[in-house]
Amino acid sequence: MTEIGRVLSQSTLYSELGKQKRPQSGAETGGRAEFIAVTDAQALLGFKMLSETEGIIPALESAHAIYSGAKMARNMKKIQDVVIYVSGRGDKDIQSVADELPRLGPQIGWDLRF
Repeated sequence: MTEIGRVLSQSTLYSELGKQKRPQSGAETGGRAEFIAVTDAQALLGFKMLSETEGIIPALESAHAIYSGAKMARNMKKIQDVVIYVSGRGDKDIQSVADELPRLGPQIGWDLRF
């Protein structure tokens, strides 16, 4: 986000988000929320984390939030809660994840070779 509140374009692992003609804007520019940048490798960690611990394959959009939520939770008190809204379904993203693992997997210790 720029100093005047404009949302900047970003490259993303999630192909549909990358096809947008311009960044979307809305309430996020009103200073009422905090946004955390997540790399593609970190999004894959979120994807892996939820898949392995809960058996839920998240959509890549949600994988970004899962990683951020887990990171935030590490610095919170035990009586505090984190709520992450997981939308979509990740089964449609399996091929995208598989395609990116040769590039991003070594960064996060995720190797599917047998």
